[in-house]
Amino acid sequence: MEAQLKKTSPPVVKWVDPNSIHITLKFLGEISEDSIEELVLAIEESAQGTLPFQLEVRGLGAFPNLERPQVLWAGVKGEIEKIIQLQKSIESNTEQLGFPRESRVFFASSDIGESPRRSQT
Repeated sequence: MEAQLKKTSPPVVKWVDPNSIHITLKFLGEISEDSIEELVLAIEESAQGTLPFQLEVRGLGAFPNLERPQVLWAGVKGEIEKIIQLQKSIESNTEQLGFPRESRVFFASSDIGESPRRSQT
């Protein structure tokens, strides 16, 4: 798919570097250097006892929708309940440090591309 879309001019997708693809469990925004140590401890505590789990890439989609895609994402399947449990624990522990709780429901996915117009804004 990437090779086909790269042939278009102007480019219709700005692809994420494969080495940068990840699943965001908690967006922290700007953080002060002073809070890094307690943040690391809170996240380590959240992950304590979490055993390795299996996820696989399944499904593609776009935000806000396929008619007006701004961000392309790859969904994941597998042991979703385990990543949700980890995300909830991180959410709870970081909230105690003053980070606001996310208002949206967690959606396990990875951004893989975006509209070039979006990256210019």
